[in-house]
Amino acid sequence: FKLRKDVKWHDGKPFTSADVKCTFDMLMGKSPQKFRQNPRKSWYDQVDEVTTNGDDEASFKLKRPQPALLSLLASGYSPVYPCHVSPAEMRTKPVGTGPFKFVEFKANESIKLTKNPDYFKKGLPHLDGIEFTI
Repeated sequence: FKLRKDVKWHDGKPFTSADVKCTFDMLMGKSPQKFRQNPRKSWYDQVDEVTTNGDDEASFKLKRPQPALLSLLASGYSPVYPCHVSPAEMRTKPVGTGPFKFVEFKANESIKLTKNPDYFKKGLPHLDGIEFTI
């Protein structure tokens, strides 16, 4: 997979193939860092390893063909995590690459997001922020 070169995490660090490898190593249980719950681990049973070729390319080596892998990766349930941020930190102060950055979470009250001015799709998002009331 060739990665976009102009994508940055919300904290300004570049999104790279190292993040892809690190994320899938965690998902497959091959990393010292672990997720508290990992309901998607079985999705990647056929992934033997993820390798990188520079900062902008990640390859998935499979144990056997798995045609559904592309659908699983595209599903929205296969996010790539910033490996410079611990899973524990991600639970309280998430960092992503999307159009909105995390601002605040109040349990049983609200979640606040603000516009990501460094979003790689220029001109987006059109909103300055979003507040979800729980």
